[in-house]
Amino acid sequence: MSSALGKALGMTSTYTWTQVVDAIKGIPSRDVFTDAVNVGFGDKVYIRIPKGAYLNLASTGYPEIRVARSDVSPGTANTAQVLSGYTFSSANGSNLSGSMTNRGAYTDAVSLYTNDEAFYIRIPQGAYLTNTSSGYPEIVLKRSNDMYKITKVGGIGPGGANGYSCSINVTNGCYYIIAMGGDPGDYNKRIISGASIITELTTGDTPPNGSAHARMLLVKALSSKIGINWGDYAFWIAAKLG
Repeated sequence: MSSALGKALGMTSTYTWTQVVDAIKGIPSRDVFTDAVNVGFGDKVYIRIPKGAYLNLASTGYPEIRVARSDVSPGTANTAQVLSGYTFSSANGSNLSGSMTNRGAYTDAVSLYTNDEAFYIRIPQGAYLTNTSSGYPEIVLKRSNDMYKITKVGGIGPGGANGYSCSINVTNGCYYIIAMGGDPGDYNKRIISGASIITELTTGDTPPNGSAHARMLLVKALSSKIGINWGDYAFWIAAKLG
């Protein structure tokens, strides 16, 4: 019983003819569609099938082995997660085309958002794989864009000898640079309401006599008006960022 059939049926040289006939009769006849046992991977895909006789034909003219898609394409990627121009297969389908945009070396920003801690540059979705001469892909934030411009919102000076205060009409939540200057005193270059100071950009004396002072602040508006005081014989100017 050294034949392939004998080995497949587990027969030995001690089998009688009756045992041989019984072994052959015991071969299961498989249906038109038969589920695979499992799938193995190497340099090829190995589909392991149940033992039996495959004699029933499908409409293709052949018996067919049924394998779950997830068994032969176990990946989880979808089209939006694969670069445009490339095809792939996963549990979501076979020979699918990627739709992710491959961005160039320079990509225009969509918009800009700022808060007290950072600037947030919003960029188009996609893959950023092409380097500029800097060694990195780059986002372009154009100076001419409204989100980057600086607009004057008010200013006055010089004042009189008694100090001055006023309110500036602003947009709540936006950022402003306010510069104030003049002699020190009770009215001394101060934000008195309507804004939080993010940072002091500069401060110091003005030559030659050191009696005049200047201050420049980056502030965030907390209401529709910012109240300021500034010194004697002074000026102020304010500009909106964005």
